[in-house]
Formats: sequence, structure tokens, C-alpha cells
Amino acid sequence: MKLTKYVLSLGVLTASTLTVATPSFAATTTATTMTGTVLNPVTVREAADLKSDSLGALKKGDKVIVYSTDKNGWVQIKFNDKKAYIYKDYVKVSTTTDDKTPATTTKSSTKYIQQPGANVRQKGNVSSKILGKLTPGTKVTAYGTTKDGWVKIKYNNSTAYVYKDYIGAKKPATTTKPSTPANTTKKGYNLQTAKTYKYAHNGSNVTLSSKGKKTSSGYTVWTMHDSKTNKTSKVYLKEVANKGLYYKKAGEKAVKLLNYPFAVGDTYKNGSMTYKVTGVNKTVTTKAGKFTNTITVKVGNETYYIAPTTGVVKITKGTKTVFQLKSVK
Repeated sequence: MKLTKYVLSLGVLTASTLTVATPSFAATTTATTMTGTVLNPVTVREAADLKSDSLGALKKGDKVIVYSTDKNGWVQIKFNDKKAYIYKDYVKVSTTTDDKTPATTTKSSTKYIQQPGANVRQKGNVSSKILGKLTPGTKVTAYGTTKDGWVKIKYNNSTAYVYKDYIGAKKPATTTKPSTPANTTKKGYNLQTAKTYKYAHNGSNVTLSSKGKKTSSGYTVWTMHDSKTNKTSKVYLKEVANKGLYYKKAGEKAVKLLNYPFAVGDTYKNGSMTYKVTGVNKTVTTKAGKFTNTITVKVGNETYYIAPTTGVVKITKGTKTVFQLKSVK
């Protein structure tokens, strides 16, 4: 499925922006030689780029020597006595950068779990073993935070890690009905048919509106107008509790924009593309204003900001904003 077909298709996760970037191998985050285990079948490439020549493939369970990991997620490995590259989602490295990264502080402090879904992990990464879960209001001793956002805590008389979005200095006011349960969300990120949405993308203004009409399969019909091409087309959205938010064009397969329920570290697929939830309860500002309780989803080197009742409000590619909501009326 070519996700590039979905360019500008709406102010939610428009899949043209889902094209995977072609990052060059940059400064590495580690310098020591490590080992890794291949998690799923993966193509080995000559350079840190999806368009680079394929040197072969590795199967699940294969062991590799790992030299380094770049900032865009490409892992440099030894393959047929040469240096080659695979993407980090396909390999579990025995020693991670997180464990070598000094915490921002060495002093201990008292922290509290803020919301459900706080997985306690053996190491500071989402591939690490889950040791347990902590409930909202639980008091923990924290020792510091790695540069990647993992808080080192005391757990069962040992050290472990919890992602920073789940932990805070103050005890939450309520632990029975949290206002924004990040990993129990069943729905609520679809657009509202009573409103009109305007977006800025590549020098064009895109308007999205709906009269609330639904198809036989439950999709809401939306009309999209592109000022640059002066063309109008139909796109379709559907939100299913406990399953996700979906988008499609006529005659094409649906794309799952967001999987329900979700938590930091969750991944899901659309064709060959991997979506990864990297943040919850974020605050993001666009030309339309400030949005809270926003979910961030990473695809390649792009990050999507999905806000409640508004869909995708912003897309960044690296540090550059390539798509954003301008107004809601």
C-alpha cells in the first residue's frame, strides 16, 4: 500500500506525510561494540537509508554485532564482514544507550505515578522487559531522568525505569477516575462534523468540512478543498471504540490513524509502515491555538500530534513543521 497517496487528504494523519524519510548516518549515540538479537525479519542495507541498496536479510533470532545507533534510529552492524545498517525497531541491543546515559541528577526524590499504564521496565527503553505496573498515586523513589525521558526508580529493592509522562512530583488529586487515562482511551480523537477545519501544508490551504452523512460501513463523509489545486474531493473517517480511528479514500484500503487503547511505546502497522506512540498528555501550539492531552505518534523521522476531538493538529519532520491546523470554526 502506498501511503504517499494520502497527501493532504485531511487534517488528521494524512498519509502522504507518512512517507519514510531517508536519513543519512549521523553522529552516533554509542561508541562501544555491542551485540543484538533480530526481533523480526529485516532487510540489511548498505547505508542508513531506506533507499539504499539491499545487502541481504536477517531472520528473527539472528545474532549480530552492533557498532552504534544514529539519532534517526539506524543501527550500524557487522554483516558479511562489512558494516551495514538495519532499523532499530528490528533489533534488541544487549546494552542500550539509556543505561550509559548519566541521569540529569544523582539525588533521590519522591515522585508519584500520575496515570494508568505505567509499565516498570528493566532498562530505559520500550524493548526492555516489563517488571510490573504501577497505579496512579503510587509513591516511588526516583534517582534521575535519562536524556531519552526514562526515570530511574527504586522497584522491589532494585533499580528500574518508568517513562517520564507517567510520573510527577505531586500526588494526583484522584486515582479512581483520572481525567486523561492514557492507556485506557477508547475513543475521542475524531473530528467534529459540526465544525470546519483549515490547515496549512506546502503553501496550500486545505479546508475540511462535513454534513454528517455516513456510509453503509459507518464512515463519516468529509469534503476536502485544496486551494492550491482548486480541487474538491471526498474522504472518509470512522472511529470505533476499543479499536481505533480510521481514514480512507474511495476504492482504497483504510488507514488506522490511532490505535485504541494506547500507551507510550505501543506500535501498530499500516502495511509496511510502523506507527509508534511516543508521548501522551502533551501540549502543542499551532496557528489555531494551544491543544492539551495531545498524543504524539512517530513514523520514520516525522512526528504527528493528535488532539482530542480535533485529529492531527500538527506534523513535524525533524525540527521543521510541515503541516498544522490554522483554524477551527
